Amino acid sequence: MFTIRSEIVIGWAVNACLLDYVSRVELLRVAPLPLIRNRVCHGAAIVCFLALSLIASAQSSSTNAAGNGGNPSIANFYPEQLMITLYFSNGKTRSYPAANHTDRPQGDPCTVGSHGPCPAGRWYLNPPDLVKRTTRRYHRVGAAFFLIGRPGSVPFQRSVGLHAGSDSHLNLTWGCIRMSNADLEEVLAYLHKTHLVLEAITIPGKARCKDTTSFVAQTAERSLLDAAISRQAQRASIEYPMIQDEVKSLSDDTLHKMFTVTSYMDGAAGEEHASNLFLLLTKFGDGAYSAALAREPSTVRMQVLKALDFFAATDSSPDKDSIEWARKFPLTYQLGRHE
Repeated sequence: MFTIRSEIVIGWAVNACLLDYVSRVELLRVAPLPLIRNRVCHGAAIVCFLALSLIASAQSSSTNAAGNGGNPSIANFYPEQLMITLYFSNGKTRSYPAANHTDRPQGDPCTVGSHGPCPAGRWYLNPPDLVKRTTRRYHRVGAAFFLIGRPGSVPFQRSVGLHAGSDSHLNLTWGCIRMSNADLEEVLAYLHKTHLVLEAITIPGKARCKDTTSFVAQTAERSLLDAAISRQAQRASIEYPMIQDEVKSLSDDTLHKMFTVTSYMDGAAGEEHASNLFLLLTKFGDGAYSAALAREPSTVRMQVLKALDFFAATDSSPDKDSIEWARKFPLTYQLGRHE
């Protein structure tokens, strides 16, 4: 609506200025006195000045439509200060504790599956995937997950983003930036109240990841996090939703697929996968789960155990079986070393 109105005003102003100028030029031809000529020129200048003022005002109204303030709302993450500052287009700023503590701090930020820190640079920030408090996912990412990067970019492929999932921002992630549950919910409430949208996030450091960003539109059939899980599993030629459907049958083949895909998972998708691995442990039981895992190659076995350790260290659900998983599931726990 604002764009249409500004175009009408701009068109009217320009036409008025031009028509007035032409009519006054015709008057100059017949004006007998210098005084009249001067008044004619001054009148033309005033009309054009007013027209240009209307143009500037219309453009300003269009730019400021919907509270955008002419500038995007962005997030700046400061890993050394353990802080994220949100700069809103309405001129307001808010800062919150945040961290990028990954289980592999030396991992390559530009490699999918590295569990390394979020790559440096200025990245597009996708709209939030909202999560209900009553779901298991809430205890992984909190009230929302903001996927970082457009399709094709490294953060997008790694499924790293901004999320919560616990009462502390210091809990580990597989590459994501974490806030506390309370702080993230405060941010969401403010965005909802002001109708603002966080459009980008800046992470300091040398931006060295090759950007192969594609501007293909996202499908709205499912959440970005669900799509990321499927996309990473496909790297192992495995259909993740199909695995989840097969869980009902509790077959060894289902476990094999879930174990195999673990090394391909990263970011929030990997964090969700670690939660699913533990869920399967509780469903299959220690005996069947450990027997199936023992048949896997040692590299796969260690990846699964690390994922279970990660989940146990970061689980915020009321069910604390995960924290004591070494005692409750000793056969599985004893299949490898633990850091």
